[in-house]
Amino acid sequence: MKKQPNKKHHRFFYTFENWLLKGTGAWILLFLIIYLLVILVCGLLLSLVYHPETGMAGSIWDSLIHVLDPGVLGTSTGKWSYLLMLLFPTFLGMMFTSILISIVNNGMEGSLNELSKGRTKVQEKRPHTVVLGYNEVTEEVLRQLSLVNAGAKKAQPVVVMAETEDISEIHDSLVRQIEDPKKTKLICRGGKIYDYDDLEICSLETCKTIIICGRDDFETIGAILACARKLQDLDRSDRKINAVIRHSANEEEARIAGGDRVQIVGYERVISRILAGSCREPGLSYVYNELLDYDLQGFFQIPATDLIGEGKIASSTDRFALNRRLADAIVVGGILKDGSGNGLFSAKTASTAGDYQSFFAVKDATTAPRILSTLPTLNEALIQNSQDPHVPRTTPYLILGYGGLLESVLREEDEHYKGHPLQVTIADSHDEVLKLKDLTLQNIQLHVVQCETSEREVLRDLVESTGAKSVLVLSSPDLDARKADEEILSRLLFLQNIREDYTTRNNDFTIACELNSENTRRLADLTGVNDFAVGSSLVARIATQIACNADLYPMLQELLGSGRAGICMRPMTEYLRFDGRGTITTDIHTVEESAARKCEIYIGIHRLAFDKTTGEMVYQIPELNPDPDQEYTFWAEDEAIVLTAGEQ
Repeated sequence: MKKQPNKKHHRFFYTFENWLLKGTGAWILLFLIIYLLVILVCGLLLSLVYHPETGMAGSIWDSLIHVLDPGVLGTSTGKWSYLLMLLFPTFLGMMFTSILISIVNNGMEGSLNELSKGRTKVQEKRPHTVVLGYNEVTEEVLRQLSLVNAGAKKAQPVVVMAETEDISEIHDSLVRQIEDPKKTKLICRGGKIYDYDDLEICSLETCKTIIICGRDDFETIGAILACARKLQDLDRSDRKINAVIRHSANEEEARIAGGDRVQIVGYERVISRILAGSCREPGLSYVYNELLDYDLQGFFQIPATDLIGEGKIASSTDRFALNRRLADAIVVGGILKDGSGNGLFSAKTASTAGDYQSFFAVKDATTAPRILSTLPTLNEALIQNSQDPHVPRTTPYLILGYGGLLESVLREEDEHYKGHPLQVTIADSHDEVLKLKDLTLQNIQLHVVQCETSEREVLRDLVESTGAKSVLVLSSPDLDARKADEEILSRLLFLQNIREDYTTRNNDFTIACELNSENTRRLADLTGVNDFAVGSSLVARIATQIACNADLYPMLQELLGSGRAGICMRPMTEYLRFDGRGTITTDIHTVEESAARKCEIYIGIHRLAFDKTTGEMVYQIPELNPDPDQEYTFWAEDEAIVLTAGEQ
């Protein structure tokens, strides 16, 4: 029989390796044992050979001080053989001490690195907001939350968890988004947002709400599933999960994963709707940006008792007539007392103000609504009583880019232009753009052009050949956010240069674009673009709004969903009777009443003004919730900004 090789040394190294894997404590213990053995061996030799009279204890002490302090050797006296003997513990002491210091240093560094990963459980006394995931959406969510917390007496905790090796980098990036660090306390934690066990770090049992901003829909849906299970196990059915889903096709999966507790913000659905609306009604994106930003005019909930009752507004007041008695706020919807409805006012909702337990209003965050003591006098002669349906403008469109939102934008416009054919030209260099020829649309005459749209002369030819009055520039899905924005910015510069030439020939066109970052938006402002939609910012603002007030979710779903409800900018001639006059001077209440009679809610104005630079009349920035007591001079080309439930 063949003799088996001796494997005892394998067993020794296996045991030794397992010991070292136990960490810094095991290493330190090992070297302390070696220290002790060196001291004992050297002490034994010294006591036997050189100091039998001092005994073992004295020799061990002598060995100990030489191991711990190499400088003691310089003060030692005796025979050369004795001094050479002392060199042994001295050198070993120097070597082992340096190794021990290195082990302790590495151990401390490892412990600090572990702490920097943010793996300790959140222990906050006050309920906190949990934000899962880190990307451009997270940054805007933090900014909005800091604005919400601006009025708080004490700092409100916000916990952000993301998968990262160094959580301090994320903390440094996010803390710059906080307006007032004294009012918002940022706590960053490291972990997988879709991992059930990692969610334990965030203390979901004491959180107020959860906002999920995953890097992709797979990660977001995984996080929804994990959070829903965690909240179920914690018996916290009252907590809502607010999640941003990028592709409409994944929204149903997200709802199944989260059940009744999940509130979905559909990136593709929301941004395509805003972009489509901005093409047909320039300036509309500004309205949405302002309404969804806590720092500007926005949607706020007001208890009905603040407006309705004795000495206030009568409960029998028609819901569309409420705003005639209000200043500094415009009521647009509410929650019915019987629980049968929550959303925008429409022709089908309850008819009197007394039927509501609370109202949704467009107002400034710091201003309370003011009830007017007397009912304003209306100029009935100026009110346009025509109930003819609004006819949309069917001017040709030009869309540049084959972005992920393209099909959603086309279907949104196809729904809006029912019975009114619209000509749309799409130009892009990708081969995929040719597949759009097979897209079935009822009201859009689609023309597809495959060409390179990054050259100025090509853009000029496209604008001239199509006669486009609206140009939409979409972000490329094949590029990262920075490069896609660089490409868009280049096209915007060319288009603005072309538009400057066209303006002199009375053949101007408007420009709307999709952007990926707020930094690029600031640059886009300089190019003269009419509308822009920074998708990450808009969905972050919506997610923050519904996270802070879940009652707003049904209303925002109605406003930004796939139905007919929405914000429109319509000619002032639909609300005031100009009768051939170029201008009319009246107050806002008259416009407000005219809109109410059409079951629409007036929320602002979009006016022309003389531009001294160009010497022409140009549209100003839309003005929301203007002073109702002030008189305005309106041109026939001015526009009223109205909110409609789409049922009139």
